[in-house]
Amino acid sequence: MAAFVEQANRRPRSFCPLRTSLIPKHITLDTTTLVHLLWDQGAKSKLLTAGETRQEQSHDLGHFLSCQQERVYYEEVSYIDDITGSEIDELSKRKVIGIDPNMSDLLYCANEDASEQFRYTQNQRRQETKKNKYDQIIQNAKNHEYVEERRFKAYVQAKLLVNSKIETSYKARIYRKLKLNRFWNTRKSEQKMLHRLAQKLKKPEEVVIGIVDSEQKKHRKFKEPTKGKGFRNLLRNGGYKVYLVDEFRTSCQCSHCQQEDAKCEKFRVRLEPKKKLAENERRLRLVHGLLACKKCNKLWNRDVNSAINTARLTRESLAGRSRPTYLSRAATPPEADSAVASTA
Repeated sequence: MAAFVEQANRRPRSFCPLRTSLIPKHITLDTTTLVHLLWDQGAKSKLLTAGETRQEQSHDLGHFLSCQQERVYYEEVSYIDDITGSEIDELSKRKVIGIDPNMSDLLYCANEDASEQFRYTQNQRRQETKKNKYDQIIQNAKNHEYVEERRFKAYVQAKLLVNSKIETSYKARIYRKLKLNRFWNTRKSEQKMLHRLAQKLKKPEEVVIGIVDSEQKKHRKFKEPTKGKGFRNLLRNGGYKVYLVDEFRTSCQCSHCQQEDAKCEKFRVRLEPKKKLAENERRLRLVHGLLACKKCNKLWNRDVNSAINTARLTRESLAGRSRPTYLSRAATPPEADSAVASTA
């Protein structure tokens, strides 16, 4: 099967992918380093003298680290429809925000009437984490997509030989520094996003967030993967109450009309982007992010429309009401959009 896929000039899936980076993904911390990082000035002098560090390490580190816990357990994010009782009474008093995670706009947030909006974009994240800069420094041009046995064996042999000679070089400080910098820059970017979100909308204790349960089933060309579960955990760790909302029809039904026949469709046509395409290979395509309602002719940014519908579904659940008919699975499904416009 894999050989057949390769003959069709397609990339086969690897059930056990080889690691391509020789840069270590860990750092070494000893107890003395932790004492300098965690203890206040003056309180750590005893631990750093006369061998007290080793004698007291298990007792004192227990204040900061769970030494007995073998693994970390994360609390699952539940659906907004599943909450009951006192939790509903408490959350119904809060402001509702709907979030639609995507590829270009990683997070698009809006309240029920779209009077307040906030977005966190892929370009913004890329710039704040300096991803392109670091990728350019550590550019990897290796090709290991062979499945033909003879060629793959030759590749593995050559890879092991080369790795044995250059492994020490890739453990150099500069490469580990760049990886650590990217990690810290990503954390800083996410914390800035949480701070701006609180400034633009409301503080965590005043907001309940409904976020669509979309998952990326297939990687889109020229786009980085979306971070669905990661963003949900980030928001929860930031103090927000986050609940999943069924995304069915949230982006394709007009949030203004709120009727079954008010379907939003693509209408604008443009040439495909020039990325890795020759001029004569570019085709006319419908713009994915711009929609028009068939009933009221209102123009919509797809993300805004989805965020409003998500916020509305969250509010309806908190109020104990059923899902609106125009977003219900029992309603007649709308016709699918055409993905490509004819150039004839």
